[in-house]
Amino acid sequence: MRESWQRRVAQVVAQRPKARTFSAFNLNVDVIARVTPQAIQRLIESAPELDWQQVAEIHVDALRGVRTREEFVAVLRHGFKTGKSILLVRETEEFVPWWREVFHDRDESMGGQAGIIANQMAALGATSVVYSPLLSPRQAQFFVDGVVWPVVREGRVEYLPAKEAGRPQDLTREPWVFEFVKGATFQFPDEVITTPRANRAIITMAGQGPERRFHDDIYPALAELGSQLDVAFLAGYHQCGARPDDPEAVRAYIERSCADIEFLKSRNPSLKIHVEYVPTKVREIETDFYRRLGSVIHSFGINETETRSVMRRYGQEALAKELEEDERAYPLYKSGLFLLRELGVERVHIHNLGYYVVVLRKPYHCPPAIVRDGCLFASAVNARKAQVGGFIEAESLPQVAGLPLSDIGIQQLERFTEEVSQKEPALRPVDDGVWEASDHFALVVPTHVVPNPVVTVGMGDTISSSSYYYEVSEAQK
Repeated sequence: MRESWQRRVAQVVAQRPKARTFSAFNLNVDVIARVTPQAIQRLIESAPELDWQQVAEIHVDALRGVRTREEFVAVLRHGFKTGKSILLVRETEEFVPWWREVFHDRDESMGGQAGIIANQMAALGATSVVYSPLLSPRQAQFFVDGVVWPVVREGRVEYLPAKEAGRPQDLTREPWVFEFVKGATFQFPDEVITTPRANRAIITMAGQGPERRFHDDIYPALAELGSQLDVAFLAGYHQCGARPDDPEAVRAYIERSCADIEFLKSRNPSLKIHVEYVPTKVREIETDFYRRLGSVIHSFGINETETRSVMRRYGQEALAKELEEDERAYPLYKSGLFLLRELGVERVHIHNLGYYVVVLRKPYHCPPAIVRDGCLFASAVNARKAQVGGFIEAESLPQVAGLPLSDIGIQQLERFTEEVSQKEPALRPVDDGVWEASDHFALVVPTHVVPNPVVTVGMGDTISSSSYYYEVSEAQK
């Protein structure tokens, strides 16, 4: 089995997909801090007032923001113990001077889903257009060559190099990304933790700036812009608009956003829209929020940890519990199928360490084998990114052709095959990694795992965008 999958990887990385891509709205300058045992010792020494009993008692999964030093340390320790990523808002900027004192090994890079995807698409050779309500000159300098910014002149769309499109009046958002490696041992006054997996904790800014949507600078030409695209990646809706504490304002924001997406597609019915899940700022409205958004998009991406939380919010407690007790491909497939039907999208992509699970509504716009190969393409892009960092050019992908797919992925594929044969007789195998039912396809695709990646931030965005980019490109041939 492994040999046939490796041959397929070698074939896929030789491909050069071409499509016209668009990404909006989230742009950040990520401050990436590498968390070392030495940094944790500096942290402990710099904050003798820390209440370690309080740290131990904090339930991190229930946090919506980080307000105290104890909560911040609890978030780090939760990541160290579980190997899982987490994203929270810092509710005070007083953390930043402390972090600069403690975490010496750090640098800055393009952040935000829109920025990461735009740069990666340009590196792969796509036509890459990006838009955001915010673009400071400092932010703009992090774009790579080839990314362009749309401007409206005399009612028509023109494009500038994104590097040159910065506006001096715009603020720069700076989330901090705390990355840790697998197998690191951290000593705290009350316990010692060795990390099971490389990952990160992201602590973003509370101040968000303008609403994440299309503003007047681009709105008049939105239909024209959409007519010049093949696939769009939209991110930032989780902020719930400018007034997330006002239910009526949130409803108005999502209705306006959905209408904007319809306008973007109005002159191009073939334009595919992908949204990557991020927990909403107002958790109470999240189920209705994504259900409404799902009605106007095509593809939805999410990771395994988020899937478990989302199942709980949609009342699927049995699935959430099963994922907690034995995280594997079968309950992820059941979760993906639930989301496919609940949100009304045509594609759900769940990415996990070592394998991806994808569920497609029938009839689908291309053969599922293309979707499978797109997943392998994304795995190769992500593996190369894990090896060398930065944004990966298509010409470098053959260098991972011989990198073995993960044992995790092969084992999950075998286990899914056995479990489905016992529990889902209506789901029949039709190709390697592909199953078919009356109204959907299910895919389980083994992927690469690179030990001790040089970077972890942006992995999910890279996976989701690269796989869908490949799929849309190949479907047009």
